[in-house]
Amino acid sequence: MSIDPQPLPQSQPARPNDMVLRLQIGAGGVLGVLLLVGLAGIIGDRAADQAVVDAGGAPLEVSADQTASDQPLVDLGVRPASPDPAAPAPAVSPQPGTTVPDLPAPKNGP
Repeated sequence: MSIDPQPLPQSQPARPNDMVLRLQIGAGGVLGVLLLVGLAGIIGDRAADQAVVDAGGAPLEVSADQTASDQPLVDLGVRPASPDPAAPAPAVSPQPGTTVPDLPAPKNGP
């Protein structure tokens, strides 16, 4: 019993019209993406401008006579809860049983 191999259908080369159509579709897709990105940027800018206006009027401007202070939290009325800077810091000693079980114990000495 013999099998007669049938020839595979030959694909036809792309016609010039098909290539132009593919090029037009690709260019249209790229332009569409650029248009969407541009619109998103415009919408974002307008939303940011509207948020500044809704927050209290004109945008804040820093004048040249204002200088940066050494303690910006104090300028805002916030005082950090910290001990007296002249007081010595408490000594911290390692607690017993804080070694990691799968690591060797530290060696004391050279």
